[in-house]
Amino acid sequence: MKTEIAVIAKAQELPAKHIYDMGFMELSQPGNFIEYDGYNNSFGKRPHNKGQLPPGCASVAFTVENLDNLKLEFVGKT
Repeated sequence: MKTEIAVIAKAQELPAKHIYDMGFMELSQPGNFIEYDGYNNSFGKRPHNKGQLPPGCASVAFTVENLDNLKLEFVGKT
């Protein structure tokens, strides 16, 4: 969907009514979702290493009862 995000527009020195692409992915539990926003290139290209994503903000958290029940292969363990 397309919507105004005034706080981001202000940070990018754009009009408060600037329109951004935005989406939501609902998860199985009520009230749980992932939000993703599409920002423009008003700050220019962000430098990054070959094969890596450009820098940006990303945050997501999930709660599960027991990770062992998910049968996942983890990249690393602490």
